[in-house]
Amino acid sequence: MKADDNNTFPKNLDFLAKILKGLNLNYTDVAKAAGITPQLVAYWFDHDDIKLSRLTYTMESLNISIECSFERIETQQEVQIKEDEYEIEMENVLKFKRETSRSGFILDQALERNARLVFLAKLIKEMGLSLIDFSNLVNRKYQTIHHYFKVDDIKVSIIYDIARYTGRRVKWRLIPLKTEEH
Repeated sequence: MKADDNNTFPKNLDFLAKILKGLNLNYTDVAKAAGITPQLVAYWFDHDDIKLSRLTYTMESLNISIECSFERIETQQEVQIKEDEYEIEMENVLKFKRETSRSGFILDQALERNARLVFLAKLIKEMGLSLIDFSNLVNRKYQTIHHYFKVDDIKVSIIYDIARYTGRRVKWRLIPLKTEEH
């Protein structure tokens, strides 16, 4: 889903563009640090999507850890930039339903090993939904959601879709990594 000027939702990679601008980095700088081509970085922005694993790796190559989480919202879209933190609020599109927790083993595994998708496992647990019920809520097949946890990866666009379906906003948190002093 592409966002345009009339759309109330931000583009999927607006937060990343703001981060790079705030760090005064261009595609070439990012590519050099991550050991990739500037064309690949341009491709991410042209297609407005990137896998979470690639985003994490790229940010770590810039000496920054990036974390994702969901927060419940009740307000319209708003972008707030705080020190070392970029928050993007999504419009509350769909009310979620509470059900008995039947989340299953795959979520417990993600939580125990602090997987890349721990934020998603926490959301599902918080909502008290089974993986099947959550899949239905976010309009995805159960096997697809299960696969995300199995490979511990997901596209940023899907994270935003999940936020919209669950009435949440996506919050990206930047944490400078410690550097070794020589």
